[in-house]
Amino acid sequence: MLARPSTALYTTTNMDHALILKPSLFEGAGVGCFAVDAIAAGVPVSLHSDKLQLLSRETIGEAYLKFCIFQGEDRYLSPSNFASMHMLWYVNHAKIPNLELRDRKLWTRTAINPGEELTLYYPDLLTHPVNATWVRPEHI
Repeated sequence: MLARPSTALYTTTNMDHALILKPSLFEGAGVGCFAVDAIAAGVPVSLHSDKLQLLSRETIGEAYLKFCIFQGEDRYLSPSNFASMHMLWYVNHAKIPNLELRDRKLWTRTAINPGEELTLYYPDLLTHPVNATWVRPEHI
């Protein structure tokens, strides 16, 4: 078994997934989050290791809003510390993603191969009009 860097280990309630940050395969996306090992379809890849918080729009700085997920009634799900975010906050957009958000947890939609970049469909997450600036027509 390959040694896993401790900074890339992510533990869910039923299994470990080694993840690593590196340059995204998507042009202009910057950093992406990649699977080191295979991850089965239909399993949680939750955000347990990152304390989440619900914030109102007025308490979130403009630069940080793109890292928040609208939850309705002026509430946004966000990392507890924007200066030290869990690596899953670096998951990029894809029209056909391999992850989905359900009940504040990420779940695999498909099996994910080693070296594959983890992706979400941003229009499903950024549903508040103020977030529309981060969803471009080519995303849909």
